[in-house]
Amino acid sequence: MTIFADKDVKEETAESLLEILGDSDAVMFCMQLLYAYHFWDDIYDGEKRSKDDLYQAFSITMIDIRRNPFYLRFQPQLDTLIASSFLQWMDANKLEESKEHLNKAYMLRANIIQIWAYCAFLIGGMEHYKNVGVVIQKMYQEDFNEYCEEINNA
Repeated sequence: MTIFADKDVKEETAESLLEILGDSDAVMFCMQLLYAYHFWDDIYDGEKRSKDDLYQAFSITMIDIRRNPFYLRFQPQLDTLIASSFLQWMDANKLEESKEHLNKAYMLRANIIQIWAYCAFLIGGMEHYKNVGVVIQKMYQEDFNEYCEEINNA
């Protein structure tokens, strides 16, 4: 199930990000990236997704994000972070397959939060980040014990 399947979670996340970031284009970037990440992870895990979800994921990655004013303003920094998060996701998948070092795999999967945190830094600098960094880190919704149970039962 994607985070966008639960409208309340989607709205709560977007509202929290808007309060933290104060930039609707940055929030849109974060939410679109979250959608794409969830979609790709679901496909990797063999979950069935609809054609509409496929169209949405490709539209986000090929068109929407590339037109987003926040992304365009900070593209070099954000592209580097996106590439790094993809590499970390690949590592997490390998660690999960071996079912060893799940604590590290769990941490690597949370990499989208690091992108959100850096967005806060880009928007407001270090002083702003000092005020919101921990709040952003707490936004990661997957519980570690539930994650381990899911991986061990896969």
